[in-house]
Amino acid sequence: MVLKSPTQKIDLNLLGVTLSLKSEVEGFVNFIHSFIGMLVNKNENFFHDIAVYLRPKKEFPIDINYKQISRNLWLGDNSIILSGVDRAPGLSLKVSIDENRLYIDAFLEEKKINSFLKLMTIRRAHKKKRLLKFILLTYYLVYIPCFYYLERFRNLYLLPASAVKYKQKGIIFSGLGGVGKSTFALQSLFLDGCKLLSDNLIFHDTRKIFSLPGPIALDSNSYNILKTIQKHLTPVINIPTHHNRMYYTIKPNLFADNAVPKYIFWLQIGDSNKIKSLNKSIFTRHLLNMNLLTNHIREYFVFAAASDLVFQKHLSQSDYSDYFSSFLANLDCFALTFKPTIDINTIFENTINQVVT
Repeated sequence: MVLKSPTQKIDLNLLGVTLSLKSEVEGFVNFIHSFIGMLVNKNENFFHDIAVYLRPKKEFPIDINYKQISRNLWLGDNSIILSGVDRAPGLSLKVSIDENRLYIDAFLEEKKINSFLKLMTIRRAHKKKRLLKFILLTYYLVYIPCFYYLERFRNLYLLPASAVKYKQKGIIFSGLGGVGKSTFALQSLFLDGCKLLSDNLIFHDTRKIFSLPGPIALDSNSYNILKTIQKHLTPVINIPTHHNRMYYTIKPNLFADNAVPKYIFWLQIGDSNKIKSLNKSIFTRHLLNMNLLTNHIREYFVFAAASDLVFQKHLSQSDYSDYFSSFLANLDCFALTFKPTIDINTIFENTINQVVT
């Protein structure tokens, strides 16, 4: 619920994790409501797993009881302070945990982040810096805390991939950034009865995959490729950046909540369209590397690693390797090479349909 007061509040629910966010930054709560309204929890009388409070402030207050261990990281008895965030300069976070409840005090120096965003936006979009700032804040103050809570307290593990539910089976499209995961997942909606789980990130418990709803970011090339499903895409917000991405939503009836996965594809660009089985240990290695090579996932890992210094809830590369191995144990794994100039419907018909039954 949005309150008409200097401090606004909104309650959210992401895969069962409840988050209460208060903000003194004008317009931010209203933006969240319009940007990820599908996550808004209309029941205010519930226990919050995560409490976030955002304040505008020029300097982050560092208590003398905190020990500085690096240029931008301080440790306390049961909390950490991250002073400055890579993709959101001017945003500092104080993170603490009490009885499995996560608290985040966030401070934003507007001048720093506005200077950074001026470099990111193209000339005609300078007036939309505020919206781009709110998108970054949403990632750091809503999604990242929820990711951390899901992995540390709910045993659901993050995987940067797209997924759909087709013929009651989960199909996952994985690969490095920009290879076309979102495009493949969205275009697969042309298949009768196919529903979207996620276009970008999914969670799994090694047995099931779960949807991660949110706006879909598409560049102009991807949007033009998706001719058969454009009628299902509704623009949410128009923020041209150097990446030329716009944000869309799709109709709720095209979403699925979860699925038991059956197939996973490693997408890679090549000179021809072909598909082949991929060894599970090699696929596990690909997924581990993908975590390290995906920009926004790296930012989450920085937050998680800093928090783990205090909270002793850490997940190591070895843990992720074990979880990925367990996850892939019952899946059919394939490498799908494709020519980017070929129509995706043709790729489905000539390759994916060979193995999906």
